[in-house]
Amino acid sequence: MPDSTLQSNADRTLASLRWGDVILDTDRPHLALRAEATKAKRAGTVPLLPTLADRLRAARPVGFSPSDPVFKAVPTFGTWRRDLERAGIEYRAEDGSIAGFHSLRVTLASELERVRVSPRTIREIMRHRDYRLTATVYTDPRVIDTFGAVARLPNYDDDPETDARATRRTGTDDAPIVQD
Repeated sequence: MPDSTLQSNADRTLASLRWGDVILDTDRPHLALRAEATKAKRAGTVPLLPTLADRLRAARPVGFSPSDPVFKAVPTFGTWRRDLERAGIEYRAEDGSIAGFHSLRVTLASELERVRVSPRTIREIMRHRDYRLTATVYTDPRVIDTFGAVARLPNYDDDPETDARATRRTGTDDAPIVQD
């Protein structure tokens, strides 16, 4: 799907966001997504970072109506490209990846992966029905710490007693394998 199509999906979602959907006056700020306002036509909840909730509180107009739009206008694709240019960000990287508006969702999924959030939780935050979409399309493989993962494995060579115990285990618990 071309990025301009993804942009238009994001445009519709952002344009339909109302102040009544932005739940800020709680200890768990979030977006309460209305089914009719989402691409998948499913209601849901998206947690907000406290710093983003603070910024939204500051931007919320005094005397707002819950039906008032959060955004007066949604930036066009051209505006997005110009903003990237002003920020010194290439739209298309050497590896072919793009910094499209939808890339922000890739960043979200990748950052959640990087800080070791469970796959099920990431899938829920991303609002995907299947984690395979989250893992294959929305997670940047460059954030997957394969070296760190292997480094966290136990090193049985350091302790002969630990190594001997580990080889006797079934793998399902710490009990030794019972031989008949």
